[in-house]
Amino acid sequence: MSPRHNSPFLERQSYRRRRLIDTIRFLPVIGAILWSVPLLWPTQEEAEASAVKAISSSDAIIYIFLVWFGLVVFGAWCAYRMKQSDALEEDKGR
Repeated sequence: MSPRHNSPFLERQSYRRRRLIDTIRFLPVIGAILWSVPLLWPTQEEAEASAVKAISSSDAIIYIFLVWFGLVVFGAWCAYRMKQSDALEEDKGR
């Protein structure tokens, strides 16, 4: 017989809650990375030299606002899930 491993058991709800908290903490990093993507897009001069299509400033602004809107919606969803998780833990404690 093999010896039993002493692995800590985490309840499913507390495990999911911790992963959700980790996601919320990582959200600003994801936003910063997504907002820096337009810096990689070719400028007009680079596009003319390499025969690729240049991205207009208006397209970049639309991208920035769509990323911002997506981050707000995702943050609101995470907050809603945290509220549900808190309510479940309060019901369990009673």
